[in-house]
Amino acid sequence: KHILKVIQSRIRRVLGNYNPLTEKEKSILATYQAGHVMAHILLKTENIIDMVTIMPIAKTPKTESILFGELMRHNAEPGEQEESKKTTIEYGDVFMYRNDEILKLDTYKNTTNICKTLLAGHIAEEILLGSTARSYKPESRQMAIKKIIFLLSKNTPLKLFPKDKQEEIKKQAFEMLKEFEQEVRQLLTDNKEPLVRLAEEIEKKKKLDRTEINEILKNYGLSCSTSA
Repeated sequence: KHILKVIQSRIRRVLGNYNPLTEKEKSILATYQAGHVMAHILLKTENIIDMVTIMPIAKTPKTESILFGELMRHNAEPGEQEESKKTTIEYGDVFMYRNDEILKLDTYKNTTNICKTLLAGHIAEEILLGSTARSYKPESRQMAIKKIIFLLSKNTPLKLFPKDKQEEIKKQAFEMLKEFEQEVRQLLTDNKEPLVRLAEEIEKKKKLDRTEINEILKNYGLSCSTSA
């Protein structure tokens, strides 16, 4: 337990002392993170879930490495790169790693799956809570759009294209985004029962490790240890 606490505080930087969330806030965070976890498992992304929490996290570039984060800051502008060096406090996160533990170029399938997982949290809110104001992680949808645009532009900055081509790519990106949202909505609706159970346990315990997640999902034939 002591070693686990050290790992959480020094590597993941999960903060033990924090201001209690309201019941509504806990419900929103737990539902969002449950949707995020379920999407990774159901889509069989290359990332394996290690832990999920609604507790506060001290975010720095080190804690957002390939071992414990799902997105690297590709194609960041100079100002964004400077901003990314600052430590920030955020409530909730899903910690993951890859089987090979080696950074490799994203495949088309993995990139589209990551976009879908970014959308899953708010869609889970719609399904379980009836609606979403996108008040938690409001940037998720925009991050998905940016990933889609870079995918369609083959990682070429959009500003390097002629204006008409830029508009064409943006239109295609939004159409793809809507398709992804519909796919994720159907996926989570079809798996609503395990989604509910996972959200309830995350809200109750505030954090779950891989073993605890697997115990919750085993009766549904799901496992975060074999998602990749």
